[in-house]
Amino acid sequence: MEGRAIITSSKVFFSVIIPTMNRSHLLAEAVASVRRQFFPTSEYEIILVDNGSTDRTEELIKQLNQDGGKPICYVREERRGLHWARHAGAKVAQGEVLAYIDDDCVVEPKWLAELKRAYQELDADAAGGKILIRWDREPPSWVIPYEEVLGKLDYGSEMMLLQAGQYINGGNFSIRRERLFEIGGFNPDQIDNYLIGDGETGLCDKIYRMGWRMIWVPSALVWHLQTVDRNATLRDLRRRFWNNGIANAYAILKRQPKGRCRLLCRSVRSFCHFIAYKLRVVRHHILRNDDAYRWCKFQEAYHKAQVVYYLRLIWDRRLRWVVWRDDWINE
Repeated sequence: MEGRAIITSSKVFFSVIIPTMNRSHLLAEAVASVRRQFFPTSEYEIILVDNGSTDRTEELIKQLNQDGGKPICYVREERRGLHWARHAGAKVAQGEVLAYIDDDCVVEPKWLAELKRAYQELDADAAGGKILIRWDREPPSWVIPYEEVLGKLDYGSEMMLLQAGQYINGGNFSIRRERLFEIGGFNPDQIDNYLIGDGETGLCDKIYRMGWRMIWVPSALVWHLQTVDRNATLRDLRRRFWNNGIANAYAILKRQPKGRCRLLCRSVRSFCHFIAYKLRVVRHHILRNDDAYRWCKFQEAYHKAQVVYYLRLIWDRRLRWVVWRDDWINE
């Protein structure tokens, strides 16, 4: 029956980990969706990792733990950074498989049951599923082509083995616990207010390099909640393209020999791209070509972010050490 979990007695298979920071207004719905799983309640646990929230997150979890529903393990991680929050959850997890979602996500009732198929039937090392955008109201039509930048992920309707170049988003990502520690954890993401690396994308690359099996499970569906007033805006999408610029620069640097001369060359190349798109922005603004204008604004942000990132790496020795570091979980 809809909304009721199946109760059996068995070993914990999944540890569902939800990192959060100052999103108490969204957490209740995310947790409720995990509690409604058509999956044996004894075979999964819920871990909420509070990454230094200053809102009523801890109070909310205490209230939820008093309502008679499935218990929530509350963990506090003061170091600001999504990778540290994800790893804090992994370190206390009892499950064989770690299943990650974001705090602004809602999972379908069969999410865990479908993910488990990848591990039982296809011997997955990691697996993830479809992410669709759920808007609070109808967004402007120009935003729809950019939903992938907002987290949408869809490789089709068939479960399959993914290949290098295909990535699973962190809002619907699972991996065997022992594999995560063996591979050094997630790559760094945002530390405090600055994006450092490529997060789960980098983890996927490491999985491919190890020759492990990563499975696409389309029926393990997650909804990513987005608000039109905040997310369907030029400003927010420029921010996301900026972050993508840094993440891709980080990924490139991890595959190439180290050296400040190389960083300088890459910064010059990115600067040339930035200027080219800035000129196009002016042209399309004059022509009132809104679609082309927006695209050029996004590309301008993408390449400017890389210029700033490369230059900062040239002068900041500590940041260079952070970027070249490989293991973020075994510390």
